[in-house]
Amino acid sequence: FKTWLPGPWHIPSMNVLSTINTFPKLFLLTAMVATCTGCGGSSGPEKVAVSGVVSVDGKPVTQGTIAFVSLEGGRTTATQIKDGVYGIPRGDGPFPGPQKVTIQAFEKTGKTITVTKSLPGPPDEPPAIPPGGLIIEETKQTLPDQFNTSSDLSVILDSGNNVDVDFNLKVGTNGPAVAG
Repeated sequence: FKTWLPGPWHIPSMNVLSTINTFPKLFLLTAMVATCTGCGGSSGPEKVAVSGVVSVDGKPVTQGTIAFVSLEGGRTTATQIKDGVYGIPRGDGPFPGPQKVTIQAFEKTGKTITVTKSLPGPPDEPPAIPPGGLIIEETKQTLPDQFNTSSDLSVILDSGNNVDVDFNLKVGTNGPAVAG
């Protein structure tokens, strides 16, 4: 960046950025990029926030996952259920419109598992599994397939915030499992 000013203030050989220390240069560059990034408007389709409660036979799901799969294509969004509550902020949320919903609930078995294989990761990082393995608590899926792998649950999400998108699943011993 050479400074060129009109008239008698013309300074032909002064490089403005060379007179600034490295940290301020990086700050200035970051500020310029951040400012320009916001100039283009929306960077993709609208996403929505969604939150609610998941229970099975009236009891909150202690530990689990919930996923929203867009029926119009393009996006699947999942999050954890903890003590019956889940929430996905707008920035991470699904697109508005019809969604297939899958829910998994997990229960601890009281046993432990030793994990000895590490998933592939970046080549410059050590494996995530320590020597001798990683001991974790074993869990089991407690919901029937119709709520997860063969889910027939669905919901239509509106633009903006979708609160109280609750699922009260009925599993009981009398009859088929249903969502309420």
